[in-house]
Amino acid sequence: MTSKPLTQALLGVLLISALVASTKAQDDSPAGSAEAANQAARETTNATGIPRESTSAGSATSDSTATAPDMGRYMNMRTYDCLDVSYNCFDLLPEFYFADLPDTVYALLDFWRDMCGPGEPILRARILTDIWTSQFSEDVYGTDIIDHLLWFQLKMSDVTSPWPSYLWKNPYYAPSPAEDLEALIDYDEFMADLADQLLPHAQPGSLESLYCLFYSGQPDTVFQLLKTDALRGTKLRQAYDADVARLRRVTDLDIAGSIGYWQPQGGLATIGPKPTLGGLIGISGNWWVGRLAGALRLGTPDEQYVVEYLGEQTWVDHYFGVYVGAEGGFRLLRSRHHAFDILGGVGYDGFEAIPSSDVEEGKWLNSPNLNATAATRFYFGSQSEIQISLELRYEKTYYDNTGGSDLSGDAWSLQLVFGWSGDKWRNRRLNALHTDRWEK
Repeated sequence: MTSKPLTQALLGVLLISALVASTKAQDDSPAGSAEAANQAARETTNATGIPRESTSAGSATSDSTATAPDMGRYMNMRTYDCLDVSYNCFDLLPEFYFADLPDTVYALLDFWRDMCGPGEPILRARILTDIWTSQFSEDVYGTDIIDHLLWFQLKMSDVTSPWPSYLWKNPYYAPSPAEDLEALIDYDEFMADLADQLLPHAQPGSLESLYCLFYSGQPDTVFQLLKTDALRGTKLRQAYDADVARLRRVTDLDIAGSIGYWQPQGGLATIGPKPTLGGLIGISGNWWVGRLAGALRLGTPDEQYVVEYLGEQTWVDHYFGVYVGAEGGFRLLRSRHHAFDILGGVGYDGFEAIPSSDVEEGKWLNSPNLNATAATRFYFGSQSEIQISLELRYEKTYYDNTGGSDLSGDAWSLQLVFGWSGDKWRNRRLNALHTDRWEK
């Protein structure tokens, strides 16, 4: 943090500069010099209470660092790193704003960026300084502007959360000493006040007003304004649209359980209808779906049937069925709250006819399973992440029960599926952007 002697020295320099300027003004215009000074002060001070210096387009930009003072001399230590420079800047920037030194503000921001990389607090100060000096341009940021805005929004909700390293040249964490945390909070409050007081001077609906609203603490309003036609074509809107489009293409993870009813036909009708209990895990996009599915069929057969067991024909009244398969298909319809899928699949179908014992192995009958499914899905939740669906499935099996009952046939099943579908990271980011996967 800036030491008290350094602050006093800085203020002394500013006071001497003001006295010299006052003396020169008196020499140039002895009569009415006080009134001229007062008039100049009124003309260069805006509603923020911070003097706004009248400069040419190039005088208050980062190009001014060629003649700007060495910012390193403002640091309160002989050697310093990114963290040290940042904490000093938290103190120095408000002082330079109030001292009406835009060139020095720009020089300090460039020095800060050189030491730490393009961090969000630097970009925020640069944008607000450009608005303060009436020189705002989107050239100061790139397509990562959305990352900076969302990071600022997250930090405002929890000032002690880690500052992500991807926004800094060096990993940068929130300060732990109380005095450092206090300096950070003071800096953020100053920037919020600056944005709030610049807002009345920005044209309504402009990018300048949008940034003033955002940095003064109104992100909800900002993201709604950003989606209006007035800002279409701006770099910020293009970055926003590209980020949302990318998020909407992210593949979903689907996890669900199911209960159902299985109705066999043909020779399998001997087994009789059975309740099913299953689950699935898969991935899906906007117009396709793929998954691994499994189900258990429970209960005793309706009729006894014959299997060949240990070389003999044996009548049995036991049944325990299993299905495991891979399925994939197309999503013919998808909206925010509804989807309709057609899938095909292949898998293993089998059942235990004679259970194993301590003495003998059991008897399983096995078959491939070819199936087709029509599924209608309903989605709930802020990002349509909760799903409940109804699935109608046709299954064809090929049981070879040589020496036993004819168990060839097919089956229909109806399943109620309930689970979760989505991408947690994607959903959080879409919520932060105040949109969802299906908003047009």
